[in-house]
Amino acid sequence: LDPVPPGTVPSGRRAEQSPSVWTGAVRDVLDDAAAFLREAGDRAAVAAIGVSGQQHGLVPLDAGGSPLRPAKLWCDTEAHAEADFFSRAAGRVVPPGFTAPKALWMARHEPEHWGALRWTVLPHDYVTLCLTEGLGGVLRGDAAGTGRPVRRPTTDAGDASGTGVFDA
Repeated sequence: LDPVPPGTVPSGRRAEQSPSVWTGAVRDVLDDAAAFLREAGDRAAVAAIGVSGQQHGLVPLDAGGSPLRPAKLWCDTEAHAEADFFSRAAGRVVPPGFTAPKALWMARHEPEHWGALRWTVLPHDYVTLCLTEGLGGVLRGDAAGTGRPVRRPTTDAGDASGTGVFDA
């Protein structure tokens, strides 16, 4: 296993990766699973697919649901000044690895991306989004455990609490 996967940009405090690395890996796994099920003759055996993965990252999406830039991973700490700002404002520690400081960092340092931003999602939520029909389709969100259809990216309350702006 390559310690620095393709599409990853580690540099000092920066740790970024193209979301296409994740979706490519998911595509490979699903292709392998489909081949296995075809050979087994039981394609109907799969009732659901679960997604688990890193949180605290920032995947900025445009109005069409496409990433605007490489994702800032959980271990990216470039947003230390922004984390200090949030920590002072909230009266509690908001680490630079959380999503909110990363979003403010993007607003301050990449205004062209900030101006095109429609949604921010966590890395595993981006994978979930890609496994569904996308922004134009109906997504089944697990936020608040309702299971009601929504027409936007979703996450769960536990993960949202790790962004630095949601108090669960």
